[in-house]
Amino acid sequence: MARDAFLERYRHPFLLAEIPEAAVELGEFQTSGLSAAETVRALSPAARPNGREGFVFPLIKRDVNTFADMITVGRAANNDVRLNVPSVSKFHAYFVHARSADAWLLVDAGSSNGTFVGAERLKPSSAGEKARFPVKTQDFIRFGQVVVARFLDAAGLHAALCLPSPVPRT
Repeated sequence: MARDAFLERYRHPFLLAEIPEAAVELGEFQTSGLSAAETVRALSPAARPNGREGFVFPLIKRDVNTFADMITVGRAANNDVRLNVPSVSKFHAYFVHARSADAWLLVDAGSSNGTFVGAERLKPSSAGEKARFPVKTQDFIRFGQVVVARFLDAAGLHAALCLPSPVPRT
């Protein structure tokens, strides 16, 4: 799809996630509620690290929970982004869009194994205090011990999807 058409069609951000192949092959990883068209194995072989699979998750609200103002991430089926991997908590983290600043914020929901942006571990949100961390396109986010994702706007995802395939050596 041409870049302009892609940007017109997809106005929301995405997570380009790397999941260990072992979790995918054992059937432990599921993208509950997302169609095959929405979950794209997106990384070209040249860009895919050894032993990992690439998946695209649109950061859009699904009709699976009652948290209208957040896009939830976790292992349970009622999350907007489901990462069914043992080191990811049932309700691990969530994204909030601050429309007035057109910024995306990430909150750790008290996960057991942490949420990281770059090398920084997010403070878990407590009952009275929410530690919101701003994320921007190209930021690397780690959920738990093994799920690494890149936060991308539509232009960043289009560029990632258009990576050239490796040239076979003769």
